[in-house]
Amino acid sequence: METLITILLMAGAAIFHAFMKKREEKEAETWLDDMRPGQPRGTPTSPAPAGSRGEAPRAESWEDQLRRLLEESRPAPPPVQPAPPPVPVEPPPLVVRAPSGAPSDLASDEGEGRPVHMPTLSESAHALERADHLDERVAERLHQVSARLGLHRTAAVTKADLDERLAWLRNPASVRTALVASIVLGPPKALES
Repeated sequence: METLITILLMAGAAIFHAFMKKREEKEAETWLDDMRPGQPRGTPTSPAPAGSRGEAPRAESWEDQLRRLLEESRPAPPPVQPAPPPVPVEPPPLVVRAPSGAPSDLASDEGEGRPVHMPTLSESAHALERADHLDERVAERLHQVSARLGLHRTAAVTKADLDERLAWLRNPASVRTALVASIVLGPPKALES
């Protein structure tokens, strides 16, 4: 019984589809007839072929008619004009100076630069002394940091914290959540050996 109902529904859908397709083609033809300027409705756009004497004209699909209309209304491409020949560009003239043998002339061509403050000898000696004691200061600083780390205490774990963590492990939903989080936030599979 169910097979019969299924077959009837499929046949009905096929008939409905064919009806809608014919209706769509008829609407497209009337739309194309309305789009043709200067022709009364219902007259064919092209003359009947010479071999068809009194035969019914062949029905064209609306896609063919639309394609034919668009091809007829397409304007001709503009003629291609040759490009003008390139204009030669002359490089600017090269000016060559004859070097004179005196070095003072070359120095005068360079011009004046920004004034540079050169440190005095006492300032340089003081900077060298600071650099000599730099390793001692760094060692002292590292010793102070390690002494501070020794004073740092870890938090004591209470019984309430342990009970809460055990409750998480006993709950299947939280275990699944932890497993998914470890997979998502863990290292990529490609890096595992």
